[in-house]
This record gives sequence, structure tokens and C-alpha cells, in this order.
Amino acid sequence: MAPKGTKRPAASSVGPRKKECKLVAKALVGNPMLSCVVAKTLGVYADERHEFQTKLVTMIGESLSTLQSSLEEAVATAQTAVDGAEAEKAAREKAVEDAEATLKAKEEALVAADETLRAATEAVSGATTALKDAEDAQKTGDAELAESTKMKEEVEAAYAKYGQMKEAAGAAPDIKDVKKVMDKLGCEEQALAFIPETLKKESSARGPFDAIIMKTIEDTLTAKISALTETLGSAETDTAARKAAVEAATTTLTAASDKQVVDKTAKDEAATAAKEARSALKDAKKAISTYESDMKSAEKVLASAKAKLAGFSDGALAAFNGLKDKVTPPPEPEKPEEPEPAEPAPAEEALPAPEVAA
Repeated sequence: MAPKGTKRPAASSVGPRKKECKLVAKALVGNPMLSCVVAKTLGVYADERHEFQTKLVTMIGESLSTLQSSLEEAVATAQTAVDGAEAEKAAREKAVEDAEATLKAKEEALVAADETLRAATEAVSGATTALKDAEDAQKTGDAELAESTKMKEEVEAAYAKYGQMKEAAGAAPDIKDVKKVMDKLGCEEQALAFIPETLKKESSARGPFDAIIMKTIEDTLTAKISALTETLGSAETDTAARKAAVEAATTTLTAASDKQVVDKTAKDEAATAAKEARSALKDAKKAISTYESDMKSAEKVLASAKAKLAGFSDGALAAFNGLKDKVTPPPEPEKPEEPEPAEPAPAEEALPAPEVAA
């Protein structure tokens, strides 16, 4: 209760001014929870705040402190950019040099990768041809083997029939078979024409000319059987060799194809790296061309950051510091009651002026 002779301040002067609270609330616009309670916490005298209001005032101070640090950091960053203008210029020039060197290296790597891929492609082409040749050789060899086997069977059958006809006259079908085989073996037409006539005779009826025909048949058949026997004797080895050649050619082609894929990937990556290097050089040169305007922008950013910090320090922060510990002002002393003014005395009636003697 106020002492006698004093009175509490009028209601309009009880709390701090609204202007200061509005400055603080505006600074805390990014924190709606605190912004909306500034007037009900910071706007209350420190000695009249309850515990929860005091905690909120502390939180408001911490938030403002964080904001101040952010603004100071922005000023420091902008100042560093302005102070480092010369270093920035040198760095941009160095970036162009480095980008040029990098591009040169990447383009050289691309050329090398392209040459490697070309060689790999040629290797695949060569291996493909080699495999086809090996497969053709295998196919031809296998066909010749089958033909030789069949021919040997035919020649041996003819020779067996011929053996019977050496001792006796041959039957017409057997004579026909022998003549057919002799024809296949390339017997001269002149001798071939006399074979049926000779073979159908009894052995005792054959003369000297028949003996020549018989020897021709004998020599031709035995020579062919011998040659075919020799050929078929190495057939297994030759077949295995042809198969191995195909397998080796297949392995070579597979390896060449795999390498071609790897080299194609390497070339694609080299092309991408060269493209990126060209883009980096373009950006580095652009940074040189925009240096002056960038520095002017940096100065504007610094001026703006300083202005924001000054406005915050002189405005919201100063308002907060002025209000956070402000207590209720002492009551104004009561003014003594003024006595009522006395009523004025009635005016005296004026006397007539004395006459002056003539």
C-alpha cells in the first residue's frame, strides 16, 4: 500500500513503452512463440514478473544473443570477402591456369583412350576372323575325315571283291562296284574301259593285257587304302588340334571383347572428364570477367550487413537491455491541496472630484 501523501503512477505510465516491445517483437519474427509474448513478459516490470515470465525474458535474451551472433558473423564474412579482394583476384587467375592445365591433361587422356579403344576394336575384328577361320577349318577337316572314312570303306570293299575276282570271273554287280571305285580314284579312261572286260574273264583266260589291267586295279586300290589308313591314323590328333584351335580362338575373342568393353568405358569416362574440364575452364574465365562486379557486390553486402547489425544493436537489442531489468518506478508524491481563492472585496464607491477655483 502506498504511503500516505503518495500515489501510484497513472495507468499509461505503469509499463515500459510499447515502442521498445514492438522493436524486440519484430526482431523475433522468426520465432513466433517468443515474438507473441514480448509485451506480456518484457513489457512487465522486472519486480512484477512471475517465474514463468522471467524464464521467457531469459529465452528472449538468448534468442537475441543468437541473432546478434549471426549478424556479427555476416559482417565478419562480408568483411573477409572485401579485405581479401586482391587474394580473390589472384585465386581466380590461378584457377584459370589450373583449369587450362587440367583440360590439356584430360584431352590428352581422351586421345590416348580413343587410340586404345581403336586398337581393341581391331583386335576384336582380328579375333573374330581368326575364330571363323578356325571354325571353317574344323568343319572342313571333320567333313574330310568323314569322307575319308567312307572312302576307305568303299575302297576296302572294292578291294575285297577284286581279291575274289583275281581267282575267278567276277559277277556283274561286283565288277560294277570295282569300276565305280576306280573311277572315283581317277583311273585313266582307257584303262577304266577295259576293267569290266578283264574282270568278267576267268583267271585262266586272261592274257598279258588283262594282267596290266589287274595290276593297275591292284596298285590303285592298295595305294589308296594305304593313304587313307595313314590319314585316318592321325585323324584323332588332327580333330583334337582343330577343336583346340577353335577353343583358343574363342578364348582370344572373348578376352578381346571384354577388353573392348573396358576400353569403351574408359573412353566414355575420359570424354566426360574432358567435357567437365572444358566447363570448369569456362566457369573460371567467367569468374575473371565478373571480378569487378563481384567485388562491388561484396562491398554492398558488407554495408548492408553492418547496417543490419547497427539497426539491431541500436534498436531491438538496446530496447531489450533497457527493459529486461527495469523495475517499477517509485510512486510520485501527492501534491498538497490548494486553498480555495478568497472572494475579492467589493470596490469602494468613487468620490466626486473637488472643484477647482477659478
